[in-house]
Amino acid sequence: MLKIKEKLTIDYKNLFVEAIFILIISILFYNSNFIYINKIKIKFIVIIILSILLMSLYTIIFNRKYKDNVENIKENGNSFWIVIYSAIITLIANKLLSDNVNIWISYILNLLLLFIVFKACKTKLKNFNYKTNFFWIITILIIAYFLLNIGLKSKSNYYDSINFLAVVIINLISNYGLEEIIYRGCTINGLKKTKLNYVQINIIQSIIFAISHLGGFGHDINSIPYYILFGYLFGKIYITSNSLTPGILLHGIFNMY
Repeated sequence: MLKIKEKLTIDYKNLFVEAIFILIISILFYNSNFIYINKIKIKFIVIIILSILLMSLYTIIFNRKYKDNVENIKENGNSFWIVIYSAIITLIANKLLSDNVNIWISYILNLLLLFIVFKACKTKLKNFNYKTNFFWIITILIIAYFLLNIGLKSKSNYYDSINFLAVVIINLISNYGLEEIIYRGCTINGLKKTKLNYVQINIIQSIIFAISHLGGFGHDINSIPYYILFGYLFGKIYITSNSLTPGILLHGIFNMY
């Protein structure tokens, strides 16, 4: 059950830094050519900002300081090296993809190598927290609903429920599920060992997440602000909920459509 604290704790300094960062990236996104329709850009920015504000409001009223959330994330080996490896490999895979190399070959090789890297870094998937509650499920579904109704979604070509389920499972393993574990789980887990605060950690992970998409499916420098905004929102959800599941759910819904 959610309990409101008797005295609200507001971290004005980090909230200000967060607001300035989001404002700068939003301006860069609006002036980019990644999405050509300005009306859609504005709607996207508004929904991202409102979602981030919702996370902040939740923490201020119901939860605790973000630094406590970050500190409560369970130790999980030298996980940040997994992020560095994954970002480099993804950029290479994106180049192969642009050269029309079979996408499944790169995915399978990456999964095999990731298994070895996870072992070497003594990082276990079970040590990440996946438990969530009804509040977060509803919150994510509301955010997803608005994101999917601003004009970004495309027509889905799923022939039947079996086809849809197969695509969901395959993408969970090779795409959005893996990205949340690496760019939110591993990055935030690894950087929490430093003296960086929660906003600095989230900024770094969102930038790494954005850079890793360069070259894939025609994404160039114009896509960076878009993915930074998304990455920051996913990181905010993970830090606030202390669970990977809400981010995986939102990431999956958006990717599928």
